[in-house]
Amino acid sequence: PPASARAWVLGEVWAAAGEFAAVHPKLYLGLAQIWLKFALLYLGQPEVGMILSDVLSRFSETHDWAAGVEEGVSYLLSAAVQHSEDLSALLTADRLLALVNWLSSPVRLEICRTIVERFASSKQPSASSACPPAVVQALLELCRILHNSLTESAIEDVRRQYSQLICATIRRID
Repeated sequence: PPASARAWVLGEVWAAAGEFAAVHPKLYLGLAQIWLKFALLYLGQPEVGMILSDVLSRFSETHDWAAGVEEGVSYLLSAAVQHSEDLSALLTADRLLALVNWLSSPVRLEICRTIVERFASSKQPSASSACPPAVVQALLELCRILHNSLTESAIEDVRRQYSQLICATIRRID
C-alpha cells in the first residue's frame, strides 16, 4: 500500500486479528509475526510498540503456556530482531523488555542472547555517534539478565560466551 495508508491498513488488520487471540492463540501469534515484520519494514516505532503491547496484554493475563504461547512469543521476538533494520528502534519499542521478562528463564535467556549478540555484531551505531540513553538502558537490562543467570555451577563455556557478549556490548556502547 502507499506510505500514507500503511498505518491505516495495520490498524484495520490488527483490529480483526485481535479476535483470534482468545480462540486461536497460535494463529494470532503468526499474524503478529507477519504484521510486526510489516511494521518494522514500513512503519515506525509506535506501530511496533503497539503490536508488542497488544501481544503482552493479551497473553500476560492468561498465562496459557500449554497452548504454545510462549514458543510463539519467543518466535515473534526472534523474528523482530532478525528483521529489524534499526535495532535501536526495536530496543526502545514500548513493552519490548516487558515481553522479554514475561518469558520463562531459558527462553528469556535465549532471546536476550540473540538481541545482545545482534547488537554487538551490528554496524549500528557507528563509532562516531553515541548510543541514545534509552538504547543503553535496554541493552544493559538485557546484559543484566544474562549476567544474573550465571552461577558458580554454570558451564564454563556459557560463562565465557555471556562474558564476551556483555563486554562486546559495553565496548559498542562506549
